Amino acid sequence: MAPAAPFPRRLLLSLLLGVLVVAIVAAADVESSAGGGGGRRHSPRRTRYSRVFSFGDSLTDTGNAAILPATAGGPFTRPPYGMTFYHHPTGRASDGRLVIDFLVKALGLPEPTPYLAGKTAADFRRGVNFAVGGATALDPAFLKSRGMTSSVPVSLSNETRWFQDVLQLLGASPHEKHTVAASSIFYFGEIGFNDYSFALSAGNGTVDVAASLVPDIIAVIRSAVTAIAPTAKMDDFHNHWLAILPSTCKNCFWPPIKMLFLVVRTQKTISTAVIAAGARTVVVAGMIPIGCEPEMLALFPGGAGNYYDPASGCITRFNDLAELHNRELQRALHELRRAHPGATAVRYADLYGPVAAAVASPKEYGFGSSPLAACCGSGGEPYNFNANFTGFCATPGSTVCADGPSSSVSWDGIHYTEATNKLVARAILTRPYAICIFRPPRTILRLLVAAAVADTGHHVLWLFAHMLRVANSLVVVESAGGGRHPPLPRYSRMFSFGDSLTDTGNAAILPVTAGGSFTRPPYGMTFFHHPAGRASDGRLVIDFLVEALGLPEPTPYLAGKAAAEFRRGANFAVGGATALDPAFLKSRGITSFVPVSLGNETRWFEDVLHLLAGASAHQKRMIAASSVFYFGEIGFNDYSFALSAGNGTVEAAASLVPEIIAVIRSAVAAVIAAGARTVVVAGMIPIGCEPEMLALFRSGAGDYYDPASGCIARFNRLAELHNRELQRALHELRRAHPGAAAAIVRYADLYGPVAAAIASPGEYGTPFVSYNKALISARDASIVVILSLLICVDVDLAGFGSSPLAACCGSGGEPYNFNANFTGFCATPGSTVCADGPSSSVSWDGIHYTEATNKLVARAILTRPMDFPTGRQLQIDRTLAEPVTTGSISMTPFSPHLVAAAAALLGLLATAVAGGGTGAYTRVFSFGDSLTDTGNALHLPSTAGGGGPASRPPYGETFFRRPTGRASDGRLAVDFIVEALRLRHPAPYLAAGGETAAEFRHGVNFAVGGSTALPPEFYEGRGLKPFVPVSLANQTAWFDKVLQILGSSDHGRRKIMASSLFIVGEIGVNDYLVSLVGNLTVGEVETSVVPHIVAAIRSTVNEVIAAGATTVVVPGMIPLGCEPQLLALYQGGGGGGVAGDDYDPESGCMTRLNGLAEHHNRELRRAVAELRGAHPGASVVVAYADLYRAVADIVASPGRHGFGGAPLAACCGAGAGAYNFDMAAFCGAAGSTACADPSAYVSWDGVHFTEAANRHIACAVLEAGALPAVSTAPMTWPAEAEAGPPPTMSSCRGCLCAAAAVHDDKDFVARRPRPQGVHDCTMRTYASSPPPDMPTLDYYPPPSPPVYYTPPSPPHTTVRRRRTEATT
Repeated sequence: MAPAAPFPRRLLLSLLLGVLVVAIVAAADVESSAGGGGGRRHSPRRTRYSRVFSFGDSLTDTGNAAILPATAGGPFTRPPYGMTFYHHPTGRASDGRLVIDFLVKALGLPEPTPYLAGKTAADFRRGVNFAVGGATALDPAFLKSRGMTSSVPVSLSNETRWFQDVLQLLGASPHEKHTVAASSIFYFGEIGFNDYSFALSAGNGTVDVAASLVPDIIAVIRSAVTAIAPTAKMDDFHNHWLAILPSTCKNCFWPPIKMLFLVVRTQKTISTAVIAAGARTVVVAGMIPIGCEPEMLALFPGGAGNYYDPASGCITRFNDLAELHNRELQRALHELRRAHPGATAVRYADLYGPVAAAVASPKEYGFGSSPLAACCGSGGEPYNFNANFTGFCATPGSTVCADGPSSSVSWDGIHYTEATNKLVARAILTRPYAICIFRPPRTILRLLVAAAVADTGHHVLWLFAHMLRVANSLVVVESAGGGRHPPLPRYSRMFSFGDSLTDTGNAAILPVTAGGSFTRPPYGMTFFHHPAGRASDGRLVIDFLVEALGLPEPTPYLAGKAAAEFRRGANFAVGGATALDPAFLKSRGITSFVPVSLGNETRWFEDVLHLLAGASAHQKRMIAASSVFYFGEIGFNDYSFALSAGNGTVEAAASLVPEIIAVIRSAVAAVIAAGARTVVVAGMIPIGCEPEMLALFRSGAGDYYDPASGCIARFNRLAELHNRELQRALHELRRAHPGAAAAIVRYADLYGPVAAAIASPGEYGTPFVSYNKALISARDASIVVILSLLICVDVDLAGFGSSPLAACCGSGGEPYNFNANFTGFCATPGSTVCADGPSSSVSWDGIHYTEATNKLVARAILTRPMDFPTGRQLQIDRTLAEPVTTGSISMTPFSPHLVAAAAALLGLLATAVAGGGTGAYTRVFSFGDSLTDTGNALHLPSTAGGGGPASRPPYGETFFRRPTGRASDGRLAVDFIVEALRLRHPAPYLAAGGETAAEFRHGVNFAVGGSTALPPEFYEGRGLKPFVPVSLANQTAWFDKVLQILGSSDHGRRKIMASSLFIVGEIGVNDYLVSLVGNLTVGEVETSVVPHIVAAIRSTVNEVIAAGATTVVVPGMIPLGCEPQLLALYQGGGGGGVAGDDYDPESGCMTRLNGLAEHHNRELRRAVAELRGAHPGASVVVAYADLYRAVADIVASPGRHGFGGAPLAACCGAGAGAYNFDMAAFCGAAGSTACADPSAYVSWDGVHFTEAANRHIACAVLEAGALPAVSTAPMTWPAEAEAGPPPTMSSCRGCLCAAAAVHDDKDFVARRPRPQGVHDCTMRTYASSPPPDMPTLDYYPPPSPPVYYTPPSPPHTTVRRRRTEATT
């Protein structure tokens, strides 16, 4: 065999240099944060900004109203305000934090001082909050002149004057003031609600008076923004670069910077330059949905006609007022950007959208079923708000909602809960390019420039640039994943429908359209480099969605014939297709050119489904359930033909809206009936912005053209009408198919991102360097890219050009480059392609979009929370600025944590080159109870000798085919985590001899079935008795012993701990069982037991960190109310202080017990946050793993995750009823039986989970990013396995989560019946189980002879005796 080629020394040096650079950046980040002061809520993260200045009313006020004499002593200064996070009133009008708090935390900035709470410059140096509860946008005197009374003598102009006073305090000279403003971020929270509220009250609910205030309010906001946004100069950018460059490199570096200036000037904006110099960022929030406020609904009830929106129940005309405000505000901000080009990044923050979405679909965002009711107040249903304001929150007679503020959108009928505020902040931060978070020290920039100049640093710069791009593409604010390497989805294929915006090849085959212009160059030039049947220069939205979800490209329907061609999905979309049948259109005097409608496409789908599954209805449903359905835009052609028939009048087109919506609804209902579980339905594009329409229907008087965008206003209103009706229809579909049957029906907004790109083209776009390689040399380009990424210059986002309404490919010249007679259409004689490339244009050929626009639209679809649920959004509690995933391919705020991840990736690569290991950890140490115990209970005297159920069949039957001491039919969550990390399984502490280091070298599992978090003495002193005499303190003591055995020196022990992963929990279930069985009420447990349990867990985490641990995962509590054991025990209201009728109507779980688990998790999350604060920086990672959501999600929608329809029933047990649980015939006892397919069940024995459920739990923990680094190397499978390609394991990307996709897809995956020998993601079967040479499963106890169960003596009548063997 030939010797391996040597690894290039230069590249290896570059890799190591990259690790050094990233480490220095991360270290500088930690150092800067460490010097920034303490405080529990301080985030150790360096940002572009030094402080926040905020303005607004009570939605932003963090304490001013509590000091202002006119409002001091108001309800918000008394409990229960502040109960959720602060545990006492803080002056915030909420149960916890506000939007501004989450933004400040995400940006790693200090909390701004309320203006009225400070006096000196020192008080304001870290930022100031000028917002005052009750403040108006307009001056009180002005309102009084209009017959309105303001109760608070503060307006926005007062707040801006206060800012000028503070600026005078902070900076004596103009230069100092400029510096302060340049290093600050300005946030204008919602302002104007109080003005409209007073006007509506004065007008008895009529909106005329309130609407008349809109121009005045917008003018005041614009004036305030202008006051703090002076125009910057080009010299600022020049001086900034000269200051950071090494003295030896100024001459060599100037050419690319000069080139950058030229490009920037060509774009007629210097926004990127100013941002590079430390530019100001102003975020201006819009109006909330006024008509959804419980206060307004209670004050102004009734109304005829369409007074209430049928989908949400909000007052329609009040919401129309809010939308008018937002439209005018966005127009004003657009004009501000034009008036101050390049000086300031002025952003609009949408508050209306996330709140309206939560109200319309509360369950999808984690809220309860009464989104229009106040949590704190009185008045009962439906709004819990008294119109006379008696019983207002924190006044006599008011109460707090039983299921906690987090289940409500509104806190007190006027203000939002912390949960809603977090949702809104997330929406602000996830808007592409909203706020750039990371900016490194100048020393790092000098280092990078020096490295760029040196030949040895060239490779690492490009590698680092690529990694930073990937990192940026991953950050969306709530889960990890996306970009070029998206998380493994739950789907096996995609079925898509639509017209030319989605067609990937059908029109090129259909006889009536074959040979069309889109089949000739320059179509396809950007990505495919040849025509690909797509009506674009490159990829379509559907291509980006498929890529982001990790799915195969679906076959165009007309290009396939056999089942094999459609196994990977099918695209039924056809260019020119209509929503309505051509015969119907013809009856209306409208001519369609393509004889295909949405009805044809849905029939084609039925044909394909029959091909794939034959006559088996079950197989058809399984195929549909494992697929994602995408209905691309459909209906544009119908409207276009109608507008042409009506010479531009919209009446005929508008009359088609109900018909088109009905057809789309019917098609969606048809795929749901076929078994679809995820359906995404795209809305209409802005018709009035299409160059084709603008060229065909020119001129028009009055407001024919929208002044901000230049689009035809009436055509866009037609599109907006379509979208409103479509969203209403989808909402009704969700109601018609509640729960697991409907799974997910989502609306995808195409209108918004396209309209935004047209209104502000310079702010949206695609990578810059790829279009300028001819102008900038490779090495110089690398310098520009690296520095632009590091300091958040928008060089990487060159944006669209200055003619967003012009086609790139076509003829006709300005302004639309489209001939109304269709001569010179793209790819026909006389047409040309725009000189600056398709990526600078929104429209490709006047009808269809460029690849750049399609990518922007796909990004918008994917970054909308929960559009494509991959299981990663719900499981890990992380800060807003840390990665969250929806499969995003966008670039949004940069997180320093991803720098650490990049360093880890480089480290892994360098180690692999040297022949090292494959993972970030070398072993696992775990603590907990029977959900984690892999054999300790077998050796505990009180449970050994065959006395424990887990020591007898059928435990272990699915994977091990024998009992192993695991309380499941197979593997536990910890087993899957260890396998995913490619580590050897830790030895159960009591199974090992406990004498030598060799026994513990690969990790130790200290968990014991039945263990409690608190010691036995705690319960014995209260007259209670735990199930086993082992507590978390015992397990910690065992850990101390192992630590001494493993290392002889402190340095050696700390080195071992630093390379280990610690999992502390789940622990506490048995504590709650002991307490409840002892007849403590849930309320007593919450107050007298929970704090002690959380303290015990915190103590253990502190102890392992003190020993040298650097990565600790702390799992939370499972949903106790969903346990079959407890459901059967308390059925009918028996015992434990738990009400018998306290059941969740959707899941069937006991809400009070789940409330106990949620309370435990809130306190535990708080403890974890405090632990992070006590150990800031990258040296120690403490992550919370949300087991509750992982389990609750399965129980609520079992079919969506591949489980059967009885998620609350035990697989193994006996007993009549819904739970299959009887303590006298517990699993393994005489009279008990095991179900035929454990993988269809969530619960194994009524107390513990099945292997299938444990797989999902582990997948949720890994995919949500609790573990900072996970091996990406493929697993090596034994030769005895069935033939076929080995699966890969990247976090959960291989076997671990693939089960969800292939679980019931028997037509596509060859497998043998369960449960015998089932192991991997393709359900291979082994002759023995597990294979002896399996590398990742090297600690399992040897098989033991079967132990037959001896029936217990008849159970005692007390509850406690009945539960002795049902311990967790």
